[in-house]
Amino acid sequence: GGVAGGADRQKDRIARSEEIMEGFQATRSLHWGNVPELDAIFALLFIVTCALAAQRGQVALVMSIFIMALCIEQASIRFGGTHCHAPSVFDFSDCSSLNSVLFYIPWIYSALASTARLVQKRSAAFPLLCGFMLMAQGLVYELQGPSMEWWLWPPRVGGVLRSPSTITQFGDLSTSPHQVSTSPHVTDALAERVFGVPAMSIYFHFALGVGIAASLQLFSFPTSFFKTLVCVGLVSPILALLWEVPLRSVCVLLSVTKSHAVAAVLLTVYFSTQLLGPSLRWPAQRDLSILLLPLVSHGYFQYHAQFGPGASRLAPDLKLWSLVVSLFAVFANARAAGLFYTEEKLATKTQ
Repeated sequence: GGVAGGADRQKDRIARSEEIMEGFQATRSLHWGNVPELDAIFALLFIVTCALAAQRGQVALVMSIFIMALCIEQASIRFGGTHCHAPSVFDFSDCSSLNSVLFYIPWIYSALASTARLVQKRSAAFPLLCGFMLMAQGLVYELQGPSMEWWLWPPRVGGVLRSPSTITQFGDLSTSPHQVSTSPHVTDALAERVFGVPAMSIYFHFALGVGIAASLQLFSFPTSFFKTLVCVGLVSPILALLWEVPLRSVCVLLSVTKSHAVAAVLLTVYFSTQLLGPSLRWPAQRDLSILLLPLVSHGYFQYHAQFGPGASRLAPDLKLWSLVVSLFAVFANARAAGLFYTEEKLATKTQ
């Protein structure tokens, strides 16, 4: 009886997830997830990030990330209809909530700071490792969002994402006012999903992390606001888009799905970096502030998934992978913070 009951509950969760992720025309009558708590945690992380950046003389970097995040959010919704966030305490526009923009800032800043302590900033491995660090930071949020109704992805068959809507779309989508429509290109790109998350969304976080780190490298890590904004806001999205080339090549040459191509490219890059790139270094000194942002972020999302509102709504498999991602991210950032070893401690041991 217990096993059968557990199986029934699992089926109910899956059915609920499918209702959220597939029945988009019906979502206008669904209860949108209550997100003030989500806004509060990202506002806190944003404040902490600003404080750390001010201490390190990196305010220009944080402001540039904020502007880039806002532009990416608005462009993706208005030109492609990629997703639609639930209303929050403050909305930048319809479908663009406070947390949908703020989440970029602590994660990107943290990924850059931690990566710089693990490899030389001038090395070829720096952008690639930063991409993986950013992916690890954001994936725990991405995994939980669709099931919790924090946002909606487009229907796999295309069409209307949300109606009615006050947002103005551009390009081919401008012919459908008072609703959020999805372009055919976006529908095709986001159709393949893992736990309700488009495989291309996971790949996007990696590509964006690589693009930002590579652009900062190209401009010799500028400190002025204008140069930093050019790097982060203009050059990095262009470099990120270049990662569509290897993905499409794998899809075409091997006749595989996007999900498998994403996995193949990411695994190839990761193991190539580990085998051919420089070895990870131990930081010179311990700096536990490096661990602060990831610890607060992943601590919150694990509490949410395991004991909070997500405990009854998220599938067990999803909660397991969410935990695995968090453990990897916290461990990697703890290593970068020097929690385990530092060069100073190793030098003392060898004497």
